[in-house]
Amino acid sequence: MKGHRAYLLCEPTAEEPQRAHFLRAVTAALKRRGLEVVHRSVDANLDSEGLVREISAIIQLEQGAENIVRINLGGAGKVAASAATLAASVHLHLLTGSLYYSEAENYSEPGRERQAHGLALGMKGEPFDLPFFRLDIPRDDARLTLGLLAGVPRHELRYGVVIATLRKCGFKEYIVPEEEDPKRGRARNRANVMLNKRVVGKLRRQGFVEVEPLGRERILRLTRPGRYMANLCVPPLLSPTDPAVFPKPIE
Repeated sequence: MKGHRAYLLCEPTAEEPQRAHFLRAVTAALKRRGLEVVHRSVDANLDSEGLVREISAIIQLEQGAENIVRINLGGAGKVAASAATLAASVHLHLLTGSLYYSEAENYSEPGRERQAHGLALGMKGEPFDLPFFRLDIPRDDARLTLGLLAGVPRHELRYGVVIATLRKCGFKEYIVPEEEDPKRGRARNRANVMLNKRVVGKLRRQGFVEVEPLGRERILRLTRPGRYMANLCVPPLLSPTDPAVFPKPIE
């Protein structure tokens, strides 16, 4: 089975010159075989949240174009493998996608051999598929709220900002007609109740957000598990080379 486009997730740095070396080598080898190669800058060794975000966005883009997606779990370390498995369990189609692993025939010695060939030497037999199962994620306004929180520096927003953005994005549940409820305070309270009922209550029970009162306002903040879930909720890429971005909140 021949691939047509390969995504390489790697963040070359001055402190890690080997990353740039192997990124160039793998890119050249794939291009010689006729593949389009897309490099996406994310630390495949340590940035588990970034990996979840990037892989989730890539899967959605390619499957949206009705392409088959296959993810190599043996291309990096344990952090990348766990992030890829998590993203696949949410977004990858069970019938047209796969996670696979290639067992190495041997391993290179440090030095010139490692520089020339990388860590693995040869492939022992055919790659084999690994099982994955579909996991559910929040939908609609809850999913958008997680994305909004993930896209701001401290991962926290005032209720009013979240509600204004949900209104602007077309969620009619948060729109109160002026002729029906002319008092601003009453309208804000109704919107707050709706946000608590539809979004905050569910996300708090799942451990994804926490709420902090600030005067008459409330602050909604992502927890650490919530940051992972939010990165799973990233929208699809607009194209293979576009950044994976979250929606911007409306002040």
